Amino acid sequence: DTRDMARRYVDGARAALGVLPDSEIRTCLMQVADSSIGRAS
Repeated sequence: DTRDMARRYVDGARAALGVLPDSEIRTCLMQVADSSIGRAS
């Protein structure tokens, strides 16, 4: 299921982004990921 794969990808991306010190970039990328999930559903 595509949403499942997308969610797993986003979870991995979030974990990777967690190590970034710049929260502005992190927030931006998370918003992009969330909107991707929204389109996939």
